[in-house]
Amino acid sequence: MTRIRELRQDKGLTMVGLSYETKIHPSILSLVERRKAPASERVREGLSSFLGIPLREAFDDNGLAI
Repeated sequence: MTRIRELRQDKGLTMVGLSYETKIHPSILSLVERRKAPASERVREGLSSFLGIPLREAFDDNGLAI
């Protein structure tokens, strides 16, 4: 389980709920959470800001969720 998914679930949010809060499409969030695609800079910054964690705690150097 990625740190992003863990924090999302800790906040009691569904993928759609997180999408609504961050303005990131659910399909993109799904790909990022499952490590199927790297997150863009905008997505990384939006998620780390909303979830309250530094980028380095959520993403590796390639933009994949940790």
